[in-house]
Amino acid sequence: MLSFIGSNSYFIPNVHKNSVSTKNLNEVVKDDFTFNVRIKPEWSRCGQNHHDSYGVIALNGMDLGIFLRKDEQGNYNINAEFWIDNENPKVKLVQLVSGTDFELDEWLNISLVFKKNKSMTLICNSSMNRVSFEDDLVDYGSSWLWIGCANNRWNVDGALWRNYIGKIKRIGVFNKALSKKEINKFFENYEKKDNETTDPFFITTKFRRTRYKVFDESYTGNHLCKNIYNTDGRNLMF
Repeated sequence: MLSFIGSNSYFIPNVHKNSVSTKNLNEVVKDDFTFNVRIKPEWSRCGQNHHDSYGVIALNGMDLGIFLRKDEQGNYNINAEFWIDNENPKVKLVQLVSGTDFELDEWLNISLVFKKNKSMTLICNSSMNRVSFEDDLVDYGSSWLWIGCANNRWNVDGALWRNYIGKIKRIGVFNKALSKKEINKFFENYEKKDNETTDPFFITTKFRRTRYKVFDESYTGNHLCKNIYNTDGRNLMF
């Protein structure tokens, strides 16, 4: 399990500089994919910082991913957001909002399922919301995958970090639009043999880690790097 206090985060770069992985992130986001996370947010701390949403798992840039949000009425929601190429306007923000039928102290199983040029689906426990479209996503080929924020690059305005506060107990990123059955399997009793049919990019359920990284259990070599910077702003892990 990972705990996030509003200032720490992890990432996977778009391309590993040492070629230790068998699959790069920039290849995954060109086609169908699925993000799965099990989280327990500290909802009471939402809205304390200078932004109104918090990134759980996201691609930076024109942010794509799963976010916590506290709306103007004080209601807590799970949001998915992404950007598509569109003729008028040139790019368009698309958002999905989960229902509010969950307890604030419970663990949430959340999935974001993308089918290229077809649909994006947000699932939170038993609720589901889907939007259909025919346009392409904007180019996320140079984006990093962030856990616990929207973007923690050292040269990015702090207002765009959108750091998450709470716990994460399970993470899975797949180069496939998983079925509901496959999603349930991941959250209940995922096994190594399931890698053969789910096309994983990164998985952690046991959170084996060192001081600087969380090990990937999908055997693609895409380990989560802890976001640590030295005094001149360069990331020590990449």
